[in-house]
Amino acid sequence: MQKNFEEWNEEMYKKHGNENRYEHPNFFIRYNSLKRVKNIISLLDAKKTDDVLELGCGAGIVIKQIKEYKSLTGVDISQTALKEASRNLKGKENVSLLKGDVQEFRTGKKFDKIICAEVIEHVPKPGKVIDTIIRLSKEDTDIVITAPNEDLINFIFRVFKFFRIHKIFGQVTIKMDWHLQEFNLKKFRKLLDKKLDIIKIRRNPFWFFPLSYVVRCKRKKV
Repeated sequence: MQKNFEEWNEEMYKKHGNENRYEHPNFFIRYNSLKRVKNIISLLDAKKTDDVLELGCGAGIVIKQIKEYKSLTGVDISQTALKEASRNLKGKENVSLLKGDVQEFRTGKKFDKIICAEVIEHVPKPGKVIDTIIRLSKEDTDIVITAPNEDLINFIFRVFKFFRIHKIFGQVTIKMDWHLQEFNLKKFRKLLDKKLDIIKIRRNPFWFFPLSYVVRCKRKKV
C-alpha cells in the first residue's frame, strides 16, 4: 500500500463515504443497506444491561438504531467518520466514540455485544480483527459480523457493464477500490470458524439474492 493504512483509509472514507448508501436515490441500494442494519440489530438482540461495541462504526448508522443498552462504544480509524458519528448519535446517552485501528484496538473493558459490519473487507489483515473481537468479548458475548458476497457483486458488475447500465446506479456499483479483501460465504466461514462458533447466518437482502452475509457468532468454548 502506497500510504500508511490510516491515511489511505481516511482518503477512501472521504471518497466513498458511509452515509451515501443509506440515503442513495436508488431504492434497491438504499433498501439493501437498511435491511442489513435491520438484520444486524435483530441478531444482536441488545438488552438494557448490555455494553455494546461496534468496531468500524463509520458514521454511527448501525448503533444509532440500538434502542436498549447500558452503554454504546464506537471505534473507527477515520476522524471524518467519528465526526459524522458524533453528529448522528447526538442525543443518545452513554455513548463513547474512540479513534483506533480495529486490527489493533485494545481497552480494558469487555463487552456483552460486539458488531463488526462491513469492515473485514477493508483491512489488510482480517484475522487480526477477529483477534480484537475475541480480546474484547466475554465467554457469552453475542457477536455479529458482516461481509459482502463478492462473487454475486462482481457478477452484477459484469452484467451492468455489458449492458452499459452501471452508471444508472452511481458509484456504489463501481468496483470498490476500498476493498482489500474479497469474500464469499466459504471464505467468510473459513475466517470465522478458526476462533468463533457460527450460530446463525442471514443472507441479505434476500436468501436467494445474498449481496452480503450477516452472521451471529460466539467465542469457541475453551
